[in-house]
Amino acid sequence: MFRGHFISIVYVITALIFGILAFLERSETLDVALKEVYFAIPKSFAWLALAFCFLLFAGISLAFELSKKPMNLYFFGAHYLLTIISLAVIYFAVPQEVSPTKYTDYSLSNEAQQVEMAINTVDWVSNTIYILIGAQIIFGLNILFSILKSRKVRKAQG
Repeated sequence: MFRGHFISIVYVITALIFGILAFLERSETLDVALKEVYFAIPKSFAWLALAFCFLLFAGISLAFELSKKPMNLYFFGAHYLLTIISLAVIYFAVPQEVSPTKYTDYSLSNEAQQVEMAINTVDWVSNTIYILIGAQIIFGLNILFSILKSRKVRKAQG
């Protein structure tokens, strides 16, 4: 029944894991401060968005598998690993429990360290986002590769 649908199954299992994480972390929030605007987004929304993205990947790969145009396993592996590693780095690099309602004593010696840590965090996250974008480009290349590969097979047969 599931024979030949390995890629789709991996994406669906990952989406289910993100869906479970959405219900496990319902009370926690992601605090996003953009200039003068402050957003408190439930973490469950972020997990559900990731689950939706992986279900989208599963649907696209299943469509290719059912139309006898299987995706390349090497591209799949690169896309999957880079995406999961990038998401993990972003998740652990971003401070988890920083709230603007907590006031700390900003002494001169501590302020320089905090600024340096913030710059390092921004560098990590921005470089990781580039890797995440590259992983999605690999997924697009996998789609293109599958389409072009099926055309070559048709020309050889016809």
